[in-house]
Amino acid sequence: GLWNVGGGQPVTIRELAELCAKAVGGRVNLARSEPIRRPRMLNWVDDRRARDELHHANRVTLKESMRQIAAAL
Repeated sequence: GLWNVGGGQPVTIRELAELCAKAVGGRVNLARSEPIRRPRMLNWVDDRRARDELHHANRVTLKESMRQIAAAL
């Protein structure tokens, strides 16, 4: 199936990895303590206008979304 996960705000890769790990009872092991480049947005779209015009609101939190995905795997 296809899962579209969104939190309604920017989320770092680290935050997403930690949510995924927690959902499956694992943990994240970081290879570096400092980023190798300054933070920047990757593959992110500001969808506020679409949300406003379509009257969309997230039904569940990002954490709950990850829990549901892990349960379905």
